[in-house]
Amino acid sequence: DCSVLILVFTDYSDEFKLIKTGASLLDYMVNRSRNLGLTTLYIRDIREIQEELQREFFLSEKLSGAVALGYSDHFPSKKLGKSLDKVTEWW
Repeated sequence: DCSVLILVFTDYSDEFKLIKTGASLLDYMVNRSRNLGLTTLYIRDIREIQEELQREFFLSEKLSGAVALGYSDHFPSKKLGKSLDKVTEWW
C-alpha cells in the first residue's frame, strides 16, 4: 500500500532542466527512503495526468516526476542480481 505520493512540479520551460530537476530530487528521496526502510516506486507515466493535475489544482508548473512511498508487507529474502565479485574482472 502507498502511504505517500510525492509529485514534483517545476516551472522550467526547458525540457532538459525540467526532467533533470525532477529526476535529481526523486533520486535523492528514493535513496534516503530506502535507507529508512521504506519501499519506493517511481511512477514513470506521469505525462498522461499532467494536464488534469494542472487544471484541478490551478497550477502553471509542469509535472516533473512522481514517486510513491510506503511500507511493504513483503521483502525479498535474497537480493536480485549478481554480486560484484561475479561481474567484475580485475587485471
